[in-house]
Amino acid sequence: MVRWSVEYEKTKKVGSGISAQVGKAGVKRDIEQQLRSTYTLSENQTNTHTEEISVKVPGNTILEVYIDWKQILAHGVVQLRDQAGNTSEVPFVVAVGVTFDQRQFSWKP
Repeated sequence: MVRWSVEYEKTKKVGSGISAQVGKAGVKRDIEQQLRSTYTLSENQTNTHTEEISVKVPGNTILEVYIDWKQILAHGVVQLRDQAGNTSEVPFVVAVGVTFDQRQFSWKP
């Protein structure tokens, strides 16, 4: 199964404050607001990979076969542009396939 997602989040804090002094006593009040924009793109995909290998084993021989599986990855950058024209780049990596290396060792007992 291949799953990938790209997320971008932009956060902006806006604040203001009011303070007043009456004699020696003071009053202060802060107001803060957080604005958040989130963009998400995702995909789920299931792939089945089948490989068939054939080996010849001479008589009275022990054969060991080692298979090293590897993922094939695609790398890239997603460019996002908001309504104000600001752009951001988010890097990503996606598994696009599998392959393997095969090694064999044989010996006589």
